[in-house]
This record gives sequence, structure tokens and C-alpha cells, in this order.
Amino acid sequence: MHLAAISSSKDFELNPENAYDVNIKGTINLLKSAYKKNVKQFIFASTEWVYGESSKKKINEKSKIESLKLGSEYAVSKYLCEEIIKYYCSLFNIKFVILRFGIIYGPRKNKANWSAVESLISKVSQNEKLIEVGSKRTARTFIHADDVAEAIIKTLKYKKSNTLNLSGDKLINLGEIIKISNEILNKNSKVIEKNKKNYNFRNTSNSLIKKELKWRPSKTLSSSLIEIANSLKKIN
Repeated sequence: MHLAAISSSKDFELNPENAYDVNIKGTINLLKSAYKKNVKQFIFASTEWVYGESSKKKINEKSKIESLKLGSEYAVSKYLCEEIIKYYCSLFNIKFVILRFGIIYGPRKNKANWSAVESLISKVSQNEKLIEVGSKRTARTFIHADDVAEAIIKTLKYKKSNTLNLSGDKLINLGEIIKISNEILNKNSKVIEKNKKNYNFRNTSNSLIKKELKWRPSKTLSSSLIEIANSLKKIN
């Protein structure tokens, strides 16, 4: 179960050689070790970033990936790892599952790893009256960390080689996150949009993983925001 990677864009900017070495060479090392240890299944944490920056259409696992439009070195590294895994697993006769994670959110202490969900509710909780975003219509199929963990565990009993989108059920935009955060915390933060027409979204479909693993996300945005708000009290 290969979840390790350098995922920060900043880390890629500071030391791209090291980031690529960890992500790509590290993956090759694990594949070779899997072969030596007679491992029957290789599970890899990839990312929805391999689909590019944004899309107006629903994205599924058969959607074309344009390598020249990936948008970040992190996405490039994950895309290359996917291809390497398919090659080596075919060569070594190992079953593989590539899980393309959506944007993961949930309570966590390290602010450097926060998604937009944690970042925005934190600003609301700190009584920021004006919260600036690019466009409140920007949206992702956010998924809670607990739902990700449950899907990974179910993958352990999966008998096929496949690539699966591990994402939430629906698009959640930034305006919705702030609105619900206000309601939960009884605040009145307002949204300032730097460019309300310049919005983007990546609408990944999770239909295949729900069918293949008999899994579906259980966490709602409202209940999760309450959970995050309670965790912020401990941090602050």
C-alpha cells in the first residue's frame, strides 16, 4: 500500500530533483521489493491532478490525460508513477490498484497541509469579516480522510487490476464552504471575489469505485465542518 510521496508544490520548486527521486525512484524501489517478496497486490495513491487543472465535463477513469497540460510537477510525477506501475506490475504479474484521490479534507494540525475546506472554516472561526477568494464558484469533489481510509481498506480485498477515482459524490464550491461555516459557527463572514468569472472545477466521477468496491462516501460537508471546527479549538 504505497501512500508515500512529496506532494507539496513548494517542495518541488525548492528541490525538484529530490522530489522526483522520492516519488518516482521510490515507487520503482517498492515495485522491485514487491516482486522479490512475492507480493500479490500493489495499491498506489495517485491524484485527480493527473486530469489537469480544470474541466467543465464530468471526468471518469477513461477521460484522456494530456501530459502537457498537467499543471504541476507533482501531477507529472504521479502520472509517470502510474505508467511505471502498469509496466512493472504487468512484467511481474502483480495486481495493481491506482487510486486517484480527490482533494482530501478533515481535522489536521499541520496548516501547511490544509485544503481549502480547513483554511476557509479557520478564517470564519477567527472572525475574519472579509474572506478573499479567486471566485466562490471554484469547486472540487472534496472527500473526507475517513472515507479515503475506508476505501483503501476495501481495496485490500479487490481482485482486479484497475484505476479508480477516489473522490466525493458532488462538487462543493468555496462559497458553499463559507456559507455553511457561518451557519455552524454563528458568524457573518463575507466573501470578496478577486475575479468571480475566473472560476474552475474538476468534476471527477466516483461511480466506478462505488460499483467495484461496494463503497460510497459517508461523511457530509456539514458534519465534517463541525468536526473540523471542534479540532480548531484545540489548535488555537
